[in-house]
Amino acid sequence: MTADGVRREPALAVLDLLPRERRWAEVRRAAAEATGENWWADDLDTLGHGPFEEARSALLAAIRRPDAADRAVAWPLWVAAAARDGGRDTVTEVLTEAGRLRNDHDPVRAAALRALAAVHPRLFGSDDAALLDRIAVDALEARDCSIDTRTAVRTLAARVLAEYATDGASALHPWALRTLERITARAGAPDFGPLHRILRRGQEHQVFAALRPWLEAAAGRADFRLLLGLADALGPRARLIPELQDMLATALERGDDDTFEAAAAQWLAASATRDERVAEIVAREASAVVLPSVRRVLARRRTDLLDVLLADAPPYGRFLVPGAGRPLPDLGDSDRWLPRQQQAAARLAGQAAADASLPLDDRAAAIRAAAPVPELGRSLAMRFKDDGETVVAEAALAALPWTDRPHQALPVLLEQAGGDRARVAVYAAERAARFTAPSELALQLGPLLTGERSAKVTSRKEAVRLAARFLPPEQAVTLLARAFHAPDRHPDVRSAVVRALPPLLGMPEAWDLLRDAAHDDAPAVLEALLHVTPWELGEAHRAPYAALVDAAYDACLASADGFAGYGALQAVGVWTRFAPRLADRLSRTVCDLGSRTHWQYAAWVLCGLAVSDLPHPVGGAAPGSMFHGAVAGLMAALHEPEGGCDALEHRDLPALQRLRTLVSLGSHESVPPELLAALVGQLAPEPLLTAERAELLGRMVDRASEPAALLGRLQDLADALEGAGVTVAAQTAVRLRASWIRPAPSQDTGAVLAAADRLARDGGAATGLLALALVTATGGSLGWPEEWRSLLRLLRRHAQPDVRHEAYRTVTESE
Repeated sequence: MTADGVRREPALAVLDLLPRERRWAEVRRAAAEATGENWWADDLDTLGHGPFEEARSALLAAIRRPDAADRAVAWPLWVAAAARDGGRDTVTEVLTEAGRLRNDHDPVRAAALRALAAVHPRLFGSDDAALLDRIAVDALEARDCSIDTRTAVRTLAARVLAEYATDGASALHPWALRTLERITARAGAPDFGPLHRILRRGQEHQVFAALRPWLEAAAGRADFRLLLGLADALGPRARLIPELQDMLATALERGDDDTFEAAAAQWLAASATRDERVAEIVAREASAVVLPSVRRVLARRRTDLLDVLLADAPPYGRFLVPGAGRPLPDLGDSDRWLPRQQQAAARLAGQAAADASLPLDDRAAAIRAAAPVPELGRSLAMRFKDDGETVVAEAALAALPWTDRPHQALPVLLEQAGGDRARVAVYAAERAARFTAPSELALQLGPLLTGERSAKVTSRKEAVRLAARFLPPEQAVTLLARAFHAPDRHPDVRSAVVRALPPLLGMPEAWDLLRDAAHDDAPAVLEALLHVTPWELGEAHRAPYAALVDAAYDACLASADGFAGYGALQAVGVWTRFAPRLADRLSRTVCDLGSRTHWQYAAWVLCGLAVSDLPHPVGGAAPGSMFHGAVAGLMAALHEPEGGCDALEHRDLPALQRLRTLVSLGSHESVPPELLAALVGQLAPEPLLTAERAELLGRMVDRASEPAALLGRLQDLADALEGAGVTVAAQTAVRLRASWIRPAPSQDTGAVLAAADRLARDGGAATGLLALALVTATGGSLGWPEEWRSLLRLLRRHAQPDVRHEAYRTVTESE
């Protein structure tokens, strides 16, 4: 679909996949058939896939449109068309036209430059360097130059550099370098992009050799930004260039603090020399141990150097000024350290956690970071679990399961199940439960599940989930049964039990619990039973569970209030695939005139089942189906006292109201034709449903069908409207016109024109109004060609005044 909702021919979306001659033929065919109804950019895109000379004038006009948004759309089409052509003159023309971007808006420049960056660099020649230079300079000097524009210029320069790195004769190589330097001057840091993803294998050495004079000149000025940008762009390949590594060492010696930190990270990236290099860095500057890249190596590899960071006296210096806090190494690797190093790290973490001058988040982070330290991490968390600051205390509780003995944290965490800390402790208990022996876990969870231990309801529900997830099935079901039948019979706990049972249905006792739930009177329990989906269960368990849903049907409806009933009936509808009897229950709910509570929701669900792909008798509207049975029952009730009560004090035409809801098929747009045909036939004997039957017939009209078939459908619709009155005919015509508001492809309008002409000459009011609907919808979408205007003039002289009136209300051109 285009932006205007017009359907576009799907084949045009794959033009790039076709051979050139075939592509050109398809473009010429599409251009010949174009009606101007598509979005202009779609037609221009299609034209741009053809010969460049044939599209040139239209593309040039588009990039010169007065609206900047239009130009931003047109520029990529212009550049892409030139790239497909690939001719030197064509590419040069595009670059020349790009000089117009100097005074354009930044979104237009960004779109054009992104398109240029996508062009294969080999299409640019050495003669284009001056044009590319002008484009890049204009873009980078613009006051409104955005990050999108700079990124596009960088991508273009990087791709050209990668392509021409070894071509010393080309002017494009120095242009690319100059452009990257200009980006550095504008943005403050070089951005080469991911060169390691662009360069071919081994080409990184050639790029480095080409850039080396620039790198050495910058290093002479103690400016290492270009070096660091190149190392970052080359990624893992930078480790394979010894000369670049030597330059990084020079940056460590001569660079400022920011340069030192960035160079250290790059220098330590080479795993083969990482251990020796980190020692050199620490020897050169002891305070460098606080840098993240250095700390990582010390924590994982050179633990012998950790004492510099963990000593009693902080390593004050260039990167750690006196009085500043000392960062901790990664304590997740503390199991590799010596006991004295673990003790020192835990001591520092404890000092940070106890320091009231630090922000609460920093104190909590220290506790979490120290958790993996063997033995000491647990001691630290236990020390702060009852801290007066909520943030600190909850961080300590959350850290307990991450210590080296998480199973020992379970009793501590479950002790908090009844207090304010339960919101953290009970959810942290999940990890502790994972490492706890089933026998111990069952002992800990038992009192919580039954309510013997005082606990919040949320904590008991989480205990239900832990039991179902981490205990053996037999033991889990036993505990869940105790929770379900606990003396307080809390409905939320019992509903949690029901939702936890699906993975345990291999145990017969689990089915006993579900049967108890199906006869429960608590709405929460019944809702939980209904909202288990078939896809949570094994195939063998789906039909038995559907039978449980059937057993709970009446109780579920009785417990559901208001719109919640719709959710319950939708859940029932899902299970009809495995228990067709449930569809019959829905049908009976719709037809039960003694109950006025949930019939409308049941009708919506029944409509959904009818139009679904479920087999008969659940799906479809054929005789014997549940939908057919509901319609038949209500049609019979129309003529009975209960269903046909006429304007009584508290009720009016209940059966007719329900029938209208049912046969409208809700909001379902895609309805199988056979369902519509079956329903139309079933409604034929009932005159009170003429309007509804006419609407269904209108939905069966397909303007893309053959002329005879289309005329037959429209004639059936006209016949159905005979005797129904002009109002019904007019309403049907309006709906038909609205459903055809989107224009049809031009080749499909011949059948519609023939059908409209036939109906217009019939003379009846219904056929005349239908003809007018066809004329208004189709003729208007086509721009009112003469043949459609002629038909409109015919309808303005129609024998029926209602048709003439509506025809005169339709105009082909506004004044």
